[in-house]
Order: sequence, then C-alpha cells, then structure tokens
Amino acid sequence: MADYTLAEQDQIRDALTAAYAAVANAQTTIFGRRREYAAAVRAMAALPPSLGGVFAAGDDADDGQLPDRPVTELVAEAKAIIAARQPEAVADFVKVVIGLCEDVAAAAGGVSAGEQAVIDRITAALN
Repeated sequence: MADYTLAEQDQIRDALTAAYAAVANAQTTIFGRRREYAAAVRAMAALPPSLGGVFAAGDDADDGQLPDRPVTELVAEAKAIIAARQPEAVADFVKVVIGLCEDVAAAAGGVSAGEQAVIDRITAALN
C-alpha cells in the first residue's frame, strides 16, 4: 500500500463507507438494511491488499461520522487520491466500490430501482 497520509486514509475509508451506506439506505425495509450492512462488512474484510491498509491503519481514527457531502464527491476524491499516490490501484478501487455497492444491493434479495439509481450515480462519478 502506498504511503497515504492519515487524512487521505480517512478520505478513502469515508468514500468506501459512504458508498455502501448510500446503497443500503436506499433499501426500504429495516431487515433488508441489516442484511445489506452485514454484506458490506463481509466485503470490506476482503479488500485487495492494495486497499486493505486504509482500514488497518486507522480504524479508530475518526468519530464514526461520514462527511455531510454527496457520496459521488467522496468516491471521486478518493479515486483522485489513489491516482496520485498509487495509479496502479485505481482499477482495484473502482472495481471494489462498484462490486461493494452491487453486493450490498443484492444482499436483501434483489436490487431495487432506488438502489440501482444510487449505484449508477456512484459508477458515473468513478468514470
């Protein structure tokens, strides 16, 4: 993993977390959300080595609150950070974010129109 600053690690971590939270929050039932958040935890545990360090290094570094900014901005900024420090990891990041969103959306038994709309916005921000 590249030598990211703590602030950069926080931004990347916030982007990943905001992406899955945005998809899970598009789920209309509380039980569906719980399944989706559980899927997110499993997916985050399986991050590729190029990205896994952003969680290991700073799990307790923030207050647990996501920035009050659109998820599309967060993922685009995280991608830019990775591109500047570790260009070879950009494709991994994009694949992880989109895969994470798709896995979370499908965890409650299918992808709703609202969830797909969130995934489409996140995908557009990453391209």
